[in-house]
Amino acid sequence: MDAGKILGAMIGQRVGRGGANGKVLSRVLEGIAAAADDDHCDHVDPRFTRDYHPHYESMVRDSVVRHHRSGGRYPADTDRWLQQHYPPAQHPPSRQRPHSHRPQVNYPTQPHPSGLECDRRAEVLILAMIMAVQADGRVDQRERDKIIEKLYPLDQFEIDFLRREFDRIHRISDLAGAVPRGMEYEVYAVSLLAMDVDTRQELMYLRTLANALNIDPRTCNQMHRRYGAPTAF
Repeated sequence: MDAGKILGAMIGQRVGRGGANGKVLSRVLEGIAAAADDDHCDHVDPRFTRDYHPHYESMVRDSVVRHHRSGGRYPADTDRWLQQHYPPAQHPPSRQRPHSHRPQVNYPTQPHPSGLECDRRAEVLILAMIMAVQADGRVDQRERDKIIEKLYPLDQFEIDFLRREFDRIHRISDLAGAVPRGMEYEVYAVSLLAMDVDTRQELMYLRTLANALNIDPRTCNQMHRRYGAPTAF
């Protein structure tokens, strides 16, 4: 199972619903967090300093490129970025197995602060996105099936994995307990990317998630402004 490709498919499905999230994704691909002026304020949670931004942005870039190269689609802003940085190959497709063609993305040279490998980190972010999608309480089985159907192309094993995760009962406390120190920024950022944050239930979910991850209100609101979302506190 290619967890990175699944993550890229979910990102594409969520941001494809409206222009705002698509624009945020294109800014993440360009390095939104590293360029944010908020980082120059007096108060910065040490888990949210610039050292943590490149890891998240590289993960998003890699997952987007993997899904794109497998045939996935993205909003216009993201598609332009992909065409500029990863233009279509000029030679016939290889007959080798797809996972042998891993996109060349500039990962940070240092190991991830959490100690987790990329595939395991991708699985944690997939879970965070699934929980964010379900936060407004409107995702029944029919809606879940519609979401998964739009994640083309995934193989049956990957689809079955997502169905199991959507069917499970997830608790924020369990997610927070599974997030190692150093991944809090990524988990919260990808949760924001998965949402429109236009319902009270979604805002309450984000407040609860921030509290569970021990993200203080000021840092949390800084992230919301960075991603163009209503502040949570």
